[in-house]
Amino acid sequence: MLFPKICSIIKRSDESPALTIMNEVLSMFKKKQKKIEYDKTNKKAVLKCSICNGEQVAGFKDLDTGHFDEIMLIRNTADLDEFMEMYDVAAITKEY
Repeated sequence: MLFPKICSIIKRSDESPALTIMNEVLSMFKKKQKKIEYDKTNKKAVLKCSICNGEQVAGFKDLDTGHFDEIMLIRNTADLDEFMEMYDVAAITKEY
């Protein structure tokens, strides 16, 4: 039963009740991130940066062929952190 839990949150909360309820309810629907595997021997993590507009795309570059697989558009540091955590990457190199 969610109703008594929400009422108890409203009573003990110092911040706005609507914000507290939203945070409590939305946390139930968050996706759990899984570590995604990639071929660490033949591919390396690369951040491709555009000189013209500053767009950044994270992906993996094949060391043998040089082919780049685009995975994720990076808009801010949170996106980059998410990419690095999702693929378990410790270091990433920039290419222009």
